[in-house]
Amino acid sequence: MDDRDDHPAIAPLFIRNGGCPGRCIYCSERLTDPEGGGCAPADLREAVVRHLGRSRRKSPAQIAFYGGSFTGLDPARREAYLQAAGACIREGLAVSIRISARPDQIDGTVLERLAAAGVATVEIGAESMDDEILARAGRGHGAADVVRAMGLLRRGGFETGIHLMAGLPGDTRERFAASVDRIADLHPDMVRIHPTVVLAETELAAMFGRGEYEPLSLEEAVRRCADAVSRFEAAGIRVARLGLQATAALERPGAIVAGPFHPSFGALVEAEIFRRMASALLAARGDGGDAAFRVSVRDVSSFRGTRNANIRLLKDGFGLRSLTVRGEAGRERGTVALEAAGVLFERKRGETGFDPSIASQDPGFPLSRE
Repeated sequence: MDDRDDHPAIAPLFIRNGGCPGRCIYCSERLTDPEGGGCAPADLREAVVRHLGRSRRKSPAQIAFYGGSFTGLDPARREAYLQAAGACIREGLAVSIRISARPDQIDGTVLERLAAAGVATVEIGAESMDDEILARAGRGHGAADVVRAMGLLRRGGFETGIHLMAGLPGDTRERFAASVDRIADLHPDMVRIHPTVVLAETELAAMFGRGEYEPLSLEEAVRRCADAVSRFEAAGIRVARLGLQATAALERPGAIVAGPFHPSFGALVEAEIFRRMASALLAARGDGGDAAFRVSVRDVSSFRGTRNANIRLLKDGFGLRSLTVRGEAGRERGTVALEAAGVLFERKRGETGFDPSIASQDPGFPLSRE
């Protein structure tokens, strides 16, 4: 997963459903906006300065408009945001602008203005590439709109991102995998993936209350998202985020009605990916005994998993007497090496060729919400 070392700091600004023609069944931006309210154009500079003061990186940021659909805003309001962000760029507080938008609200005229104003990155809220699932979610657009929008953005020279959700009503592991494949074929620069969570005061919460919707378990959400990450990384697509960002509003009692929310969801997916890589190496070795793994020093925690869950699972699953993992400063991140008879066998993230029986087996890990 992306560790953001090679990308500017993001200064996130929320516009609270701005530009949305309706409300999707899962949406509650009152709960997912970390600032607790939308940012007005007049407050934009102050918000960027405040973010830079909190960031560990003091270099100029990329101003990111999240929430709603930026291209669907009233033109005057959209222009006010662009003017305020442009002033931050000219002052040296920011290097560029990032927006999120619905795929059916992107056209050539709007993109020309965005490019002239300093917008470098456009993230599309696709959520699925299955028209039936999109209709049931109340999205109001189809997969063809995503394909069309990506073509326009690519021709316009924008950096592109696509948002994807696992576990929407009607979704299955197979249908989700098909959406992942279609998005991988579009080859965006990045993706954001998160499992569907039932938030209070949404239509999805009402459906859940009526017994019309069952969210994914945390374990299944981790498995599906790990499948997606592996597919995207194999295609050379950066995974920018996994899971909903934890906010004070989300942590209030009753805010989350049901579903696979975890404040460290991305870490759980990372641990599952490393478990799969280690399992593939152990299966290829074909015996028990002792196992000595080597990973980057920055990957040791992901290899071990929550509370050393991966160590226990691998030892029990492969009948190992002992399992050790050594962090190496010079080792490339995302690689796992297994020592056997004086030879190092390696796997690298994004490699194809996993044994499906290993990659899909139930890890059986106890996932703590702590």
